[in-house]
Amino acid sequence: MSRSHDRARVPLRITSLLLAAATVATIAAAGACSDINTDPHSVASIALDTIPFPAVVANDTLRDSLGIARPLHATAYNPQGDPLTGVAITYLVADSGAKVDPATGIVVADTARATPVRIVAEAGGLQTMPDTIYVVPEPDSVVAVNPADTLAYSLSDSTVNVSKPLTVKVMHRNGIAAAAPVRAWLVSYSIVSPSDTLVAQLVGDNGRSARVDTTAADGTAGLRVRIRPGRLSAANDSVIVNAMVRILGVPITGAPLRFVLQVKPGS
Repeated sequence: MSRSHDRARVPLRITSLLLAAATVATIAAAGACSDINTDPHSVASIALDTIPFPAVVANDTLRDSLGIARPLHATAYNPQGDPLTGVAITYLVADSGAKVDPATGIVVADTARATPVRIVAEAGGLQTMPDTIYVVPEPDSVVAVNPADTLAYSLSDSTVNVSKPLTVKVMHRNGIAAAAPVRAWLVSYSIVSPSDTLVAQLVGDNGRSARVDTTAADGTAGLRVRIRPGRLSAANDSVIVNAMVRILGVPITGAPLRFVLQVKPGS
């Protein structure tokens, strides 16, 4: 039987099922109205706040971008949407590679792994949707993949006035051992020159303004430069960008990296 013939018969069955389901749902909703909990002290929902950092180093504690140890934090809400205080919140890790103190939310990692560790918070019988953290080897070096590049700009077509990614690679060398890429690590970018912030802007792959990128599975990260040719001080100019990678608040070997993007009129 052809696929188009199957589609022709499906709507009749679906209509019957939807009518039956709607009837059941209406009855259930009518019966449930009297059971809605409006107690302002009860837990109606729970949310896990933003994770302090997307990765935690093996054999270390979860830290923020400044290297300060930070616990997980979740907030429980009552039916009116107000945050609750004094509610017991329990933190759980669903995978091997890290442990969390169920009461304090302090995460300690033990073994680097390729897949992320899932984390949830629980209160009043409700759980958050899982969030994730990668357990990675300690990043100890970074290199620039393309420290110099050229952008041929256009005065009439702004879509071409965006550079290729200024790519870095974050690695764990561990002395003489073969380098291993470090994923889920933050790389901060800043424009050193020109000082006119309207000449050049850092953007992500989606074209939106950005200052930070996160390394992928191969250890690479990269932001792009978008320029406004009409504000250039000369037809041929350059944009200088620094990329910084830190651990425990201290730059790792190779950081900061310096990128020089030459800009010139296109053909």
